[in-house]
Amino acid sequence: MSALARTCLRLAACAALRNATLAGENVFDSRIEAVNLAKQAVAGAIAVYTEQEDGEALDSMNGPPFRPTVDLVLEISMQVKGPVAPDGSYSIGTPITDDELEASIDLIEAQAESALFRAYATNSVLFRQVARFSRRKNSIRFTDPQGGAKLATRYVTFGIEIADEDAPVEYAPTLTGFDRLPPTFAKIARAWPMGSVESEKALQIAAALAGTAPPAFRGVTATVQMVPSEPPEVGGPLEQETGERIILESGVGFLDAEDGSWLPQPGAPRVALWEIATYGELKFNSPIPSALIAAL
Repeated sequence: MSALARTCLRLAACAALRNATLAGENVFDSRIEAVNLAKQAVAGAIAVYTEQEDGEALDSMNGPPFRPTVDLVLEISMQVKGPVAPDGSYSIGTPITDDELEASIDLIEAQAESALFRAYATNSVLFRQVARFSRRKNSIRFTDPQGGAKLATRYVTFGIEIADEDAPVEYAPTLTGFDRLPPTFAKIARAWPMGSVESEKALQIAAALAGTAPPAFRGVTATVQMVPSEPPEVGGPLEQETGERIILESGVGFLDAEDGSWLPQPGAPRVALWEIATYGELKFNSPIPSALIAAL
């Protein structure tokens, strides 16, 4: 569920950047919202986006899980107050850049990079728990595609490696609160102050996950080609000379996750393994190992 890791990455970045740069509290998730210019004519702002994600499967034969790298984008801009109307309202816009605005943007970029990757403030450390590695950086000034004007905006992109973790609620639908989130997300969410923007969003996501758990396991029916063969010794390897994949009957044994060996359940009878030969059906009416499900 790297998609939820992207959400965690954005929220953790917002928390780490808020009040850590010249932009102050003007740090937003996915778009620049209301910047308060009641007492000043110009202010910096940061919008945090997660753009392209690329990932390589950890298993060369199949995936997920993947090793995903996400483009974390900081839109750093200077916002200025427009003419004030008689009722006191005013518009906010992004001006054409000049030397002072450009210097302010550069300062915010430097402060933001420090807050994310070098600072030891609580939220900075939490960010680096989801942002495992920063692989690359790109920084480019924004140019108006219509008029060609160079506006006071810069896009800073970091290639961040994140974790591809499942939400445990898929396997344990009775979980509540942050426990429904993927492990890293849950750990970070618990550390955010209750009532904060990030904590509230995480709670909303956790609540939504409560309705996504699949129904309880009812069994798997596999159509296979079967012929009996002698089972290996206890703890022995599963490989056969034919190289065919072996299907194990549920309730009598399981696959050892570390070395792929066949281990019988305590007290279970020694039963035959089945290799591909003629069509037939095997029904599994009790929980079976995920490795076996993948084999089917």
